Amino acid sequence: MFVNVSLHDVTPAYEAEIKCLFDLIRGAGVTRGSMLVVPDFHGRAPLEADAAFAGWLRARAADGWEVVLHGLTHTEAPDCIDRGTCGQKLISRYYTNGEGEFYRLSGLAARTRIESGLAVLTACRLAPAGFVAPAWLLGGRARAVLDEFNFSFTTTLTGIHDLKSGVYHAAPALCFSSRSSWRAALSRQVVPVLAAFWSRRLMVRLVLHPADARQSAILNLAARLLRGMLACRRQVTIGEYLERAKTGREV
Repeated sequence: MFVNVSLHDVTPAYEAEIKCLFDLIRGAGVTRGSMLVVPDFHGRAPLEADAAFAGWLRARAADGWEVVLHGLTHTEAPDCIDRGTCGQKLISRYYTNGEGEFYRLSGLAARTRIESGLAVLTACRLAPAGFVAPAWLLGGRARAVLDEFNFSFTTTLTGIHDLKSGVYHAAPALCFSSRSSWRAALSRQVVPVLAAFWSRRLMVRLVLHPADARQSAILNLAARLLRGMLACRRQVTIGEYLERAKTGREV
């Protein structure tokens, strides 16, 4: 069985939190995983303007960490605010707090943002293996555009889409919500239950966000869950898991 550890919202804007999470997971025994990098978080934290942080990311990639493009700004464009169904508008406002960048984009806008994000990562000498939309919300038009690029995969809350073969792999994500105190408290109750429920799944993902670094109770719980999973699961990047699946080495 396998486990992937994914760090979302990797950006200079959250450098302290990201490095705190790295220290935590390394202390639990994690040596590889996936870094979901935002090239210009909220339009105010351009990665190429922070050479030291970009260098730190390259060092992690050299250690075996996988780089994944995670949108461009991680926030919805102003012209998307009134677009979509009532349900989409509610999800955008309350579930993502306006951060579902690729949820309601046109194909042209999605292509432009992906190209811009790739240009930033290329300038920073980072090669992304895959693309994951912020909040895992990838609209149909944006999804169609992904096939124009050389990404190996994208992921959702429930699994991994192999963009080369078209195969979907169930791989649920254990994810905390630390945006508010009540969400954090609920996460501390729900995540261990889900971890136990999915304990016999071939592949699970543990996902951490910068806000988790500000919640000591969540950090302690994440470390405990990681130690338990690493005792019976092989740690992999998403790309490594897909390669094993292709060659039949999923056990």
